[in-house]
Amino acid sequence: MLSKVKRRVNITDDTQDDLLLDIIEQNENYIKLYLGTKIIDDSRLDAVILGMSVDTWNKLGEEGKISSIYSDYRNDFPRQIISQYVHILDAIKKESLGIIRFF
Repeated sequence: MLSKVKRRVNITDDTQDDLLLDIIEQNENYIKLYLGTKIIDDSRLDAVILGMSVDTWNKLGEEGKISSIYSDYRNDFPRQIISQYVHILDAIKKESLGIIRFF
């Protein structure tokens, strides 16, 4: 996952790896909490984790803001990054309700 996030945000060295790993872990934990699970065992969630991690990276330094304006460009931020992905998480959650897992 780290290498995918780095490609998306155009990072070519390892100086930001610890921060990126923190961001990825944070977003995985948000997803686990939302889905009510202790592990992520569905590869479809990789796209959500990737998207949320890139969004989180892009919002660094803008925490607490609802929008930013640079020149003529306005960027509106969602209150919670996960809110952009809830429809995907809900679909996966609904689909997995009938699955029984034995551990």
